[in-house]
Amino acid sequence: MLVCYDRSGCHNWATDVRVNLSSNGFGYVWEAQYVDNEHLFLMQYMQCIKDQYVQHWHARCLRNKKMSIMLITKICFKLRGILLL
Repeated sequence: MLVCYDRSGCHNWATDVRVNLSSNGFGYVWEAQYVDNEHLFLMQYMQCIKDQYVQHWHARCLRNKKMSIMLITKICFKLRGILLL
């Protein structure tokens, strides 16, 4: 029902999901409303989101003089012991 509302132009949380999938290169998932391998899709989607976060973090560090020093000492981004490459 929410997909039908979205298609008719009514904004709801499904609209946000559609926009997010499309803007991250996964619009085909929204169009098909199906994935062959859910586990693989989720892994690829999560990696895409993590990569974007690291890119934004890196860009913020470059814009901030104090944080840019961190880029010199930090080889890769880590969050609570989880390596995000």
